[in-house]
This record gives sequence, structure tokens and C-alpha cells, in this order.
Amino acid sequence: MSSQSLDDPEESEIDREGVLSILEEAIYDVRNRTKEREVETLDDEQMLINWYRTLGILSGQYRMLQKDADIDAMEENIELLRVAADQGDRGGR
Repeated sequence: MSSQSLDDPEESEIDREGVLSILEEAIYDVRNRTKEREVETLDDEQMLINWYRTLGILSGQYRMLQKDADIDAMEENIELLRVAADQGDRGGR
């Protein structure tokens, strides 16, 4: 990935959407694994704990990326408001 694509908001949004999609699939898969797993031994219980930890990590990453997307959207809205306010100030003079 080039540094140019990191500076491009559209490219970042596409990358973010792709990662969110991957995380959604992984969360779904892990949830299914935890639902289907029968705990019969100590090893089974440890494996289930590991799956729940994985689910927590994936969910946290998903939440952070979604929060970043929300912050980006707010920043865009603020910029639009600034532009509108600047144009309003100029028009009133």
C-alpha cells in the first residue's frame, strides 16, 4: 500500500469497509464455533475460553474501526459547516 492511498479519504474508506467486512465474517464464524462447541474436558473448556477471547478482540477491533468511520464522517460534516459559515460571513459583508 502506497503512502498516497493512506492520504486519500476515498481509498481509506474502501480499505476500512473491506476490513470491517472481514471482521464481520470472522465474528460470525467465531460465534458459530462457540455455539456449537460442547465442553466435555478441561481442554475443551480452555479452547472455548480462547474462542471467547478471540471474539472479544475481533469485536473490539470492529468497534474501533466503526468509531473511526463515525469520527471521519463528523469531521467531514464540521468542514462543510465551516465552509458554509465562511460563505455566509462573506455574503453578509
